[in-house]
Amino acid sequence: MEQCACVERELDKVLQKFLTYGQHCERSLEELLHYVGQLRAELASAGGWPPLQVPCDSLPEDMGDPKLLSDRVPEGR
Repeated sequence: MEQCACVERELDKVLQKFLTYGQHCERSLEELLHYVGQLRAELASAGGWPPLQVPCDSLPEDMGDPKLLSDRVPEGR
């Protein structure tokens, strides 16, 4: 019975690591999206460059409106 408890504790540790890693990846991807949005806005405001177009079908559904990406750029970037 003690062996089962040990395996369960180890499983909990592994699951927690995967959960933490998933959250970290999600935050990192959101930060990258924000940064890319800021760069897009900067390029568009520089003039002489056509606005970048991203096909909507290539974006994840839960990402939201690609036009609003520049609104999601973290401060200080």
